[in-house]
Amino acid sequence: MDQHGNLYGTARLGGTSGGGTAFQLTPSGGAWTYHLMQAFPGIEGPFDTPTLDAAGNVYVTCTWTGGWGSLFELTPLDGGWNSNLLYSFTFGGGSVPVGSVLLDANGNIYGTASSGGGDGKGVVFEITP
Repeated sequence: MDQHGNLYGTARLGGTSGGGTAFQLTPSGGAWTYHLMQAFPGIEGPFDTPTLDAAGNVYVTCTWTGGWGSLFELTPLDGGWNSNLLYSFTFGGGSVPVGSVLLDANGNIYGTASSGGGDGKGVVFEITP
């Protein structure tokens, strides 16, 4: 939830390409208004809740988008949302990201991937934008 009472969520499947969605629910007259933020390409999209930063940007990992998974930053733009692909995961270094990400004060992004690493059982990753 942001400071305006908007709720943010994701759906693992669905959307125009079947790769899941990120959405915003805005309070409106005692009800909620649905806003599609992003429909992701691929087989399966996000498995967990999005992460918001202090500037209102939203970060989402997608498990099979772009091959072995991706990290997107969604930024507010003129009443809509702009999608920026921050990282595409590869098989060997860590792949199939699951869960929400964490942000530190320097803008670094931390999360987990369920596959890859030395024994193939997953990694904890850090991405510096």
